[in-house]
Amino acid sequence: MIRVLVGISGENITGFSVKGHALYGEHGQDLVCAGASSIVYGAMNALDILYPGLCDFRVLSNSIQIRTNAADEGLQTCLKMLQVQLQTLADDYPKNIQVNKKEV
Repeated sequence: MIRVLVGISGENITGFSVKGHALYGEHGQDLVCAGASSIVYGAMNALDILYPGLCDFRVLSNSIQIRTNAADEGLQTCLKMLQVQLQTLADDYPKNIQVNKKEV
């Protein structure tokens, strides 16, 4: 299962931790994993281009972390969009991806 943890501080998103594998299909054929990866990598690319220096990214073999301390309105809108996209995927595939929030 892919586990997404969204860090929240007040009204702001402070980061995402995305870990695991969806196990929806065979390696290379897993649509849930491909969807989650596309969402997260696309968001990281956009954040890096639109808000350079405001986010830290860490990509490992089985996890991705996005961190920020910025309250920039546009940045926060992008982060909320990322959260909505991942939650939509989790709503459709609850056995394969889970999104939780944590106050930090």
